[in-house]
Amino acid sequence: MLASGSVWLMAQFGLRDVVHHWIVRMAHLHIPLQETGAFNLFAWQMIWIVGIWLGARSATREATFRRIPNWVAGLCIAACVFFIGVRWGWLGPHLTQTALSIQLDKWQIGPLRVVNLVTFSIAAYWFRKHLVPVLAIEPFLTLGKASLRVFCAHVAFVFLGLAFLVRDVGQDVGAPPEQLHGLAAAVLLTGTFVALFLMARQEVRRRQARRTPRELNQNEPTRALVRSSQ
Repeated sequence: MLASGSVWLMAQFGLRDVVHHWIVRMAHLHIPLQETGAFNLFAWQMIWIVGIWLGARSATREATFRRIPNWVAGLCIAACVFFIGVRWGWLGPHLTQTALSIQLDKWQIGPLRVVNLVTFSIAAYWFRKHLVPVLAIEPFLTLGKASLRVFCAHVAFVFLGLAFLVRDVGQDVGAPPEQLHGLAAAVLLTGTFVALFLMARQEVRRRQARRTPRELNQNEPTRALVRSSQ
């Protein structure tokens, strides 16, 4: 976690630019930085590392965290309200996503974005007893069990939506896209979720078919631990 946090900190001071220039000079691949993707992977790796740490901790301990004090939860909820106000421009022209710029940038995972993620995570964990009954239902459970395949598959539907925009709106590919409305939006949204759910169900069934009775017996203590923590 310390190493990951250090890489994130260096990413805020231009680590991506330094590495990109070094690769271009060494490999003679003159690819512009903006063509290498919107995500700053040196910053985003911290999100993945934290996710791995949380998953390992929740699988090996009876409780992921100790009891969160009410005053900490109250501060996090207040911060959540603040960030929602910033998102929708309720707090004036100086407290908007544009005004805060890189500090709240999701591609860079700026400092304020980190605070945003932490406070929303703590608030969600504090409300977990009320959220779990709402979210721990189908099709959310199946989608979560096959989240990697679902994420990869949804990219195809993103490009399909862009194709609808270009066809229906009559824009060039490089023009700023507009929102999709009407029947096309409803069909795309419905078709996307149905297709993703079917893919997820197929992936879950495939995993279950490959698991041996020994693996099922080994995983039983972990499932019991999760149930007891819930």
